[in-house]
Amino acid sequence: ALRESEARFQVLAERSVVGISVVQDGVYRFVNPRLAEMFGYPKEEIENKKSPADFVHPDDKVFVERSMNKRVAGDEEFAHYEARMVNKDFETRHVEVFGSRMKYHGKPAVIATMLDITERKKTQQELARTHSDLRQILDSAAPLLVINRDFDVVRVNDTFCSHVGKRADEVKGNKCYDIWPSVLCHTAECPLEEILDGEALVSYEKEHVTPDGVKSILAAKALPYQDVDGSVQGMIASFSDITELKNREDALRQSEEKSRAQFLSIPVATYIWQYVNDDFVFVDYNDEAMRITGGVLPAIVGKTLTEAFPDREDWKREMLLCVKLSLIHI
Repeated sequence: ALRESEARFQVLAERSVVGISVVQDGVYRFVNPRLAEMFGYPKEEIENKKSPADFVHPDDKVFVERSMNKRVAGDEEFAHYEARMVNKDFETRHVEVFGSRMKYHGKPAVIATMLDITERKKTQQELARTHSDLRQILDSAAPLLVINRDFDVVRVNDTFCSHVGKRADEVKGNKCYDIWPSVLCHTAECPLEEILDGEALVSYEKEHVTPDGVKSILAAKALPYQDVDGSVQGMIASFSDITELKNREDALRQSEEKSRAQFLSIPVATYIWQYVNDDFVFVDYNDEAMRITGGVLPAIVGKTLTEAFPDREDWKREMLLCVKLSLIHI
């Protein structure tokens, strides 16, 4: 029965796609073809000749030997760990090991299966590096938050947290209208509602007061937040501070209004014609011009001099002369 059991084990081990070994007295008593392939040696050069210490990475030797000794002594029935091994070509490979105690030819031994997870570790490291890069990029970008279909905040960046004066863990999981209230909340113009209704981009403005009491105006852009299958799960909103731009626009508007008022109040009739394609388009006039012409000027705004006054070629010649003289002066 023992011989039959060992024969079945031999058949299964020989066909296994994972490395299998039996270690007894610190030496490999059995290795299957897959493990020999991982080490880069023929079976006959490993069995009864080499030990795990011959392949374990120097920085992992103490840990691996301690784990094996515990199992041989009966202090540990089962072990699961990751380690590094060095093959015949001095290439370091990452492996995942599952080991347990057993009796081999009547004596204590350790049986272990070994998976080569080098590519998996590389993928994990690349994903971790990519995630770290994205996290740094997002945290240095404009305020950003992600909201799911239930109005829960699921992700924020550091810039957003500084705007609301809270840590990320204090923001995530809360309703967006509690963390980031707006006049659009609970209305038909709610950006999330519009995104869920099929809008691909929603732009809006939001007034904001920072934790230290500074008022600002933010321009927001909301985009669909999609799952891997493309289904819309919420929205991603980013914000940029346009307070200074708004202030400049207000100042410009006030300046234009002031200039307009001054223009209208000039006591001398004043007309503005714009030179276009060797003709002049009537653009504007002031109050005095309106008064002395009897109110006919609105009807010719936008018309050319030729259209409004076809018989006044002398006006056109004089105005063209003014344009030429101004160009020579410039």
